[in-house]
Formats: sequence, structure tokens, C-alpha cells
Amino acid sequence: MGICFFIIGENTCYILFCTDVERVRINQHNNCTSKESEVFCMIIPERVPLAQIDTLAEEVIRFSRDLLSVKLRFINPALSRLELIPSTWPLATDGVRMLYDPVYVLHTYSREKNMPVRQYLHVILHCVFQHFYVDGRINQILWNLSCDMAVENMITEMGLDCTKVEREAKQQELLAMS
Repeated sequence: MGICFFIIGENTCYILFCTDVERVRINQHNNCTSKESEVFCMIIPERVPLAQIDTLAEEVIRFSRDLLSVKLRFINPALSRLELIPSTWPLATDGVRMLYDPVYVLHTYSREKNMPVRQYLHVILHCVFQHFYVDGRINQILWNLSCDMAVENMITEMGLDCTKVEREAKQQELLAMS
């Protein structure tokens, strides 16, 4: 049974359990206004404590790290180096800590299971290539965009099934144009 996560309203959080046995279409009728209206889930209509959201998000991040550790043993020291810290940043690093927004992590996981894996590897590769060490005279916006393009292209070229996401084809198309 997989776990999907959605936010309904401003401060109300619900956990949705995906199941092959019972499927309930999420729609306006059962108070779900998320964009993921094509997902089939069984709604558990109880508020989820913040601690549980944090725990589930950390499990998704750790699972992503462990999966990459198995697939990319050569990069294992870098994968386990960062301390996981819940934050308001979607997914970021300062070179010492992996900052993640638990709601963002669970939401992206519910939409596309491989996305947290890809994002984790993306952050790690920024560290490996020391992308955050740049001279102050460099245009930061262009530097960050260039580094993101390089890292995303590298992840795609690795050809790992666990990092394949829907946006990959569009990214490759745009890279070919540049």
C-alpha cells in the first residue's frame, strides 16, 4: 500500500492511502481540490499530526538516499554526509545539511514516486561538484541555472530507472535547442 499526500484547505492535512482493492476517485465531492484528480485513493479523513508528516517525509528522503546508495555505490559517502533537517525550503543544501519541506516532499512523492530520488541526487551532485562555491563577481542567477542544467543532464545520462521522471523528455528537448 503506497502513501499519497495532499493538502486540503490552508491548514488541514490529510493522508491518502493508495490501494488496488478499493478505489475512490478524488474529486470535489469528497472535498479534495488538489490538481491530482486522476489519482485513485482511499481517504482517511483525520487530521495528520505534524510529527507524522515530518516522520513520513523523512522516511521518503531516507528511502531515496538508500535507493541511490544501492544504485550508485561510488557516491555513497556523499549520499550519507548531509544531516536531514525539516525546513520551509522544498529541497536544498548548504553543503552540511539537507533542508527539506516535509509537505513538499510528500506532495511530490504522491505525484511521482521517482521525483524525491531525483531531487536528492540533484542536491548531492551540486555538493560533489561544489556548485555553491562561486566567485561573487559571477552572475548568480546564470550560474545557478547553468549548474541545474548540468546536473539534470548528468542525472538523465546516468539512465537510472529510479530517477526517471515525466519532465525528462522536455528537459532533453530544451537542452538540444541550447
